[in-house]
Amino acid sequence: MTRRERHRSEERLIFRTIVICAALAGITLVFAIMLWSSLSIFGSITLALSSISPYLDSAVKGLILTFFFLFAITAEANLREYRVSTAGWADIIAITIVSLLLSGIMFGLISVLVTLVGCVAFTFYLHLAQES
Repeated sequence: MTRRERHRSEERLIFRTIVICAALAGITLVFAIMLWSSLSIFGSITLALSSISPYLDSAVKGLILTFFFLFAITAEANLREYRVSTAGWADIIAITIVSLLLSGIMFGLISVLVTLVGCVAFTFYLHLAQES
């Protein structure tokens, strides 16, 4: 395989990753909106979670928005790599703020705390992985 073929293969892989992560971010966001709007099927799920523990429902909703953050930041980082630049702290902070605002507006304080812990943990993991 020549260098040019390898470069095209890497570009296709990065582009495929961008598309998959962006789609997964969109799916998790749609799922969060459906939970927020309490559609009939999701209303029973949130009721069941609330009956187990009053905080479990909010924790699950926070985890869903943490997954939104995970997929959105991965898509953004790969998009930056595809465009031959590196994702910086401004991108991470912006997506974190968007995730926290969505969590606060839709679900409340407990979800914001769970989302914040998830975002910080994933960012710390990325930082450690990048250093090694």
